[in-house]
Amino acid sequence: MGAQDVTPHEARRPRWLVTCSCGWERECSSEWAAQPASRLHPQLAPIDVTHVTRVEGPDGSAGDQQLTLT
Repeated sequence: MGAQDVTPHEARRPRWLVTCSCGWERECSSEWAAQPASRLHPQLAPIDVTHVTRVEGPDGSAGDQQLTLT
């Protein structure tokens, strides 16, 4: 799906960004979708790297921060 396939309504929809200290990031359509991605990434990622995930809202505000168990 290219940029021309996105409707104007979808282009304006706020996005949530999940980032990790390991460099991984994922864009989500809502906070509801971003929270599970933040919790699941450290479980699926390599265990020899520290993972601290952060959820950022569409207005640039920081949401929750998920620390890993090491």
